[in-house]
Amino acid sequence: MDVIMAKWRSNNRVLMSVIFSGVLGMPITPMLADSMHSAHAHQGEDRACCHHDEMVALPEGLKIPELSLLLFRDAVTGFNLHLNIRNFELESPEYEAVRHEELAQGHAHLFINGKKVKRLYGPYEHLPGSYFTAGENEIKVTLNNHDHTSLTVNEKPLSATLKINTEQDDPVISNESTSPVNE
Repeated sequence: MDVIMAKWRSNNRVLMSVIFSGVLGMPITPMLADSMHSAHAHQGEDRACCHHDEMVALPEGLKIPELSLLLFRDAVTGFNLHLNIRNFELESPEYEAVRHEELAQGHAHLFINGKKVKRLYGPYEHLPGSYFTAGENEIKVTLNNHDHTSLTVNEKPLSATLKINTEQDDPVISNESTSPVNE
């Protein structure tokens, strides 16, 4: 029931933004999104507000998340990244109240060449060619709590890293994970 109510509230926010957009004659979806996410509003990397560099151990009793990355060249530009995740609820903060007792939950942080590019709330992401330099690049994904602290197991961050060469037909040079998905 909690999941249904959380999704209902989320859908109603979108519906209300459409209604008010028509009444006010201007789109309010960006304003709504900002207000919904004000506690986490730092896509531009306002590091003073949050715990970006802090790490926290995975709480006892939770299954250890597994993360592996798959990369596919996009037909138009850049790449398509797939996060293969087990034992982790990858979701946006508005679903934080809906908990699964055995799983950690949160979102992922995407880094390209050491710079945080964005948060990821789902397993698929298009990475435009403009994110990369010619030649070798690094793609790193970390699993994070909604307060942006990085989750760790045995004092190692839960992360996966791809080293790629954008100029090669098969761009992946290496693929590493601190907690790979066991097939």
